Amino acid sequence: MTLKRKILLLISLLTTCIILAMSGIYYYLFARQIEERSRDHIHLAFTLVFDDLETRVQEVFFKTEGFLRSAIAGPLYLSQLFENQYLELQSEWSIREVKKLMTPLSSVALELSKFGDLIEASEILVYRQNKTLLAFYRNNNDKVSAGVYLPQVLEKQAIPVSVGDNWFVSASSLDAMPRIALPSDVEPTYQGEAPQEDGVTFSVLDQHLTMRFIRQISDGHNINGFCVIQIAVKQKDVERYARLSGTQVTIFAGETWSVGTLSGNRQLPHVSNEKRQTLDLRDLPEQLNIQFENVTIGGQDFYQGVLAFGDAQRQIGVFTAHFPRQLEIEQRRKFLYVVVGIMLSLALLTGSVAWFLSHVIVQPIRQLTRQIQRLTQGDILNIDVETVPARRTASRDELLLLQQAFQAMTQYLREMATLAEQISNGEIMHHITPRSEHDALGLAFSRMTEYLNAIAAFAITLSEGDLRQQITPKTERDILGQAFHRLQALRETMCDIMERASELGDVAKELHHISSEMASDAEESSLRTDNVSANSGHVSENVSVIATATAQLTASLREVSHRTEEVETVVNIAVNAAQSAGKTITDLEGRSKEIGNIIKAITAITQQTNLLALNATIEAARAGDSGRGFAIVAGEVKDLARETAKSADDIIHRVEAIQFSSREAAKAVGEMSKNIEQIQMFTEMIVSAIAEQSATTASISHSFGEVAFATTEVSQAIADVATVSRNSSLLAQKLHLSAEQQTTVVEELQKMINRFKI
Repeated sequence: MTLKRKILLLISLLTTCIILAMSGIYYYLFARQIEERSRDHIHLAFTLVFDDLETRVQEVFFKTEGFLRSAIAGPLYLSQLFENQYLELQSEWSIREVKKLMTPLSSVALELSKFGDLIEASEILVYRQNKTLLAFYRNNNDKVSAGVYLPQVLEKQAIPVSVGDNWFVSASSLDAMPRIALPSDVEPTYQGEAPQEDGVTFSVLDQHLTMRFIRQISDGHNINGFCVIQIAVKQKDVERYARLSGTQVTIFAGETWSVGTLSGNRQLPHVSNEKRQTLDLRDLPEQLNIQFENVTIGGQDFYQGVLAFGDAQRQIGVFTAHFPRQLEIEQRRKFLYVVVGIMLSLALLTGSVAWFLSHVIVQPIRQLTRQIQRLTQGDILNIDVETVPARRTASRDELLLLQQAFQAMTQYLREMATLAEQISNGEIMHHITPRSEHDALGLAFSRMTEYLNAIAAFAITLSEGDLRQQITPKTERDILGQAFHRLQALRETMCDIMERASELGDVAKELHHISSEMASDAEESSLRTDNVSANSGHVSENVSVIATATAQLTASLREVSHRTEEVETVVNIAVNAAQSAGKTITDLEGRSKEIGNIIKAITAITQQTNLLALNATIEAARAGDSGRGFAIVAGEVKDLARETAKSADDIIHRVEAIQFSSREAAKAVGEMSKNIEQIQMFTEMIVSAIAEQSATTASISHSFGEVAFATTEVSQAIADVATVSRNSSLLAQKLHLSAEQQTTVVEELQKMINRFKI
């Protein structure tokens, strides 16, 4: 690719990238702006819808508050009072009871009609406190009906009421009453629990989405019933929402189309249960769960916003708002026109710049490029070095310098080519002078000629057999230098060969002498090996005998160990008996001490008795003859006390002797117990030693068995060694012959090496 094309392509690519980047940014901002504007319109539509519904809810609550209390509560209470009176009679109703009830009931129905027209209700139902229907109002596609329901007279039928009705004034029987069928979707009895508070929710009635109000009917003190009001969202409402928001609004009741302004949009959009939102018309959330997507309806593209609401069990309704994308399409078309215009303008500018650059810069460079291409092909001699641009402008001074530099380079390369041609012909004696210190090619040729001259001189001396010269390689890649440098290794190798040849001669002589000795030693070794083999057989037999004796010793040690264990058992019994005897003697010593204490007490009593006898003798002496008998008794008591004291002293001496003997016996038993314990300890040590000796003897027996087996193996191995020794004798004789031949070869090798100069 030419430089002109490269410049043109580069400018084109740069321009295209700039245009594409600017276009992408502009398109992104444009798309975001359109999308945000579309979402704003859709949000506005939903805001208008729910603001209007919230306002209507507040108005209905305000209006129904006064209406129910002033127009419905009184007649409802009066009718329930009459009904309760008639129920107490427990008889069938006649036209008379109906006439009395119709006055308040017709008032209720007429007021419902007026109020329903006022608030544009689709249905109003009034229920008694017992959840049974009392009156109703219905406006179905501008077909209005109102009436009362008396289940005591008519079942599944209602009595119509309109302005000016007076049939109940002149009616004479129940057959004269007008009647209409009760609407099938009207509940005669309210399903579920009676409402305990006012509320409003979304509901569905006759394929219309409605606001369903529940209001308590009270006279200010008591709750007499409740009222259910349903107000539908109609076509005129969605048209107003669409006009104010600039969108197309559609409402689905349940899963059926109800009203809308976009023709052809009657298919319910898919909404997942997770996206369904629960709405309270009296307290709407600040953030609505609106789903946005792009759809095509009737061949037209729209931004669609969908809001589904209901509960976890069912879907009550869906609001959709569509904003047309026609504005976006028109803006895209305008954007495309702008981009095309910019690209054409830049294309013209790019072409002009490329032509100018080609004329001013590219043409001289082309001429120089053709010369350089011939130079790269090695055509140095045929290059026209006189080619100079014809026109000189300020912008082409650099090109002129480039041309002059190219001419000088061509001349220099021609000189170097001539010199290289001479060197290739073997003329290496030329002296080359570099043009400057930076002349890499001249310096390289100068060093090359010097190096080639050194190589040539080295080759001449080498051809004469002189290996003492050497060449040092310039670099690791210097193949020629490396090759001649390896001749240095050859010289070193020749020196080593000469030294090794001399050593080899000495070794050959030594080998000749050793081989002779090896032959004689091998014969002697063979004889000795035969003797060792015979002796190893006797050793094997003796080891087997020792192994048998060791096994018998092991059995004897087992028997001794068994007897020693029996002795250990007897010693344990003796230890236990000694311990028991020591305990008994200790108890005996304690009992002796107790006896000594008792005797001391007896001695004290004897002394006291002796004192009493002395006192009695004194008193008897004072009494004279009358106390003589008492003195005799006192003397006998005194003698008895003396004998008792004497016996007590004797017992004390005997008890002390028993205590002394007990202590000596206890000491002897303690010494005996210690001796028996030492005997027990020594017995345990003997048992342990015998067990260890038994194990050691068993191990020795096993080891002797293995030694016997190993001795047999050794005998066999020695026999094999004898065979090997005989073979070694034969090989030693052959080695002696080889040594003689090697000596002859070494002498011839030394004669050949002496030819080189090292």
